[in-house]
Amino acid sequence: MRIIKYKSKESIEFLNFIDIGSCEKDYYNINFFIPYEQENKSGKQYFDSYNSWFENFKSEPIGAKMIIINYYLSEYLGWNLSENFPQKDYFLEVYGHKTLNIINENFDFLLQFNNKWFVHESSLYRGLDLTFDDIEDNIINTIYNNKRNVSEIEFGDGSKIQFLDEDDSIKSLYVIEEEFFELLRDIGKVVDMFQP
Repeated sequence: MRIIKYKSKESIEFLNFIDIGSCEKDYYNINFFIPYEQENKSGKQYFDSYNSWFENFKSEPIGAKMIIINYYLSEYLGWNLSENFPQKDYFLEVYGHKTLNIINENFDFLLQFNNKWFVHESSLYRGLDLTFDDIEDNIINTIYNNKRNVSEIEFGDGSKIQFLDEDDSIKSLYVIEEEFFELLRDIGKVVDMFQP
């Protein structure tokens, strides 16, 4: 469990944030299940069966699991079409009976989970999202420790990150430490729902 310390420009003190991983929010980088799909030219990963998809889903970082659920709900509710009601026929045609049934049976929990972590009807993460492409371009100051590892960075907006280990990677989703165990519990429930 990787922890960084983050301080917004408005804050006086640094708070602990836990790195929950991520994936790009583009269709070609989200590992959802599409039955019978064999396209390989795009580089998107496809799965031979729902079981093989589920094994991959279990091993995804928490942030990637959250993005997959967000994407499913966006497709199910038609947010990508500026709608907000179930598009069951479309969803069934693209994602199959198994996934549709899981979404239908667990809709209230999944929507509540999604709305806690993402801005309403969008893929914008409510927590600390440092996944944007040009994040390194926004760094205006870097401090190194005596081992020449990056120990702190400051962004143009005045926010700062302190690194507690030798890992100075930035691009990920983060959750404030106080909310991590609730997220861990809820993502465990989500994984159980999708079990074959």
